[in-house]
Amino acid sequence: MANEFPEATAISLEQIAEIETRVSIATKGPWHTAKRRPALIVAADKARIADCHVGIGMALDEAQFNSEFIAHAREDVPALCNTVRALHEVAEAALLALEMATFAELDNTGQRAMRQLRAALHPQPEEGK
Repeated sequence: MANEFPEATAISLEQIAEIETRVSIATKGPWHTAKRRPALIVAADKARIADCHVGIGMALDEAQFNSEFIAHAREDVPALCNTVRALHEVAEAALLALEMATFAELDNTGQRAMRQLRAALHPQPEEGK
């Protein structure tokens, strides 16, 4: 069904907190890419973060794309965490509004939306895990 939230995309606020912890202890940004033979490097000021080497059968462009991805992650990951937190707050408010209506007052679509929203916000661990 197109409107269901796939379990693989559900992320808890605890997971966001863990990601934010990793962000906070990583080298401060901004990060950038630079060409240093034989690799492309990702660096912040004078700190070297990562080397992206051109592997066998790999185009130089691919190493450049990888280094740019890593460099942008320093700003992209915190922005994504903030967005997920904000969307989680909006979804919690929507769930509360849905729950204030009696379940019987909601049509089938509303009932399904409430169940999906609850499952996405509060995923239950699978049995046996």
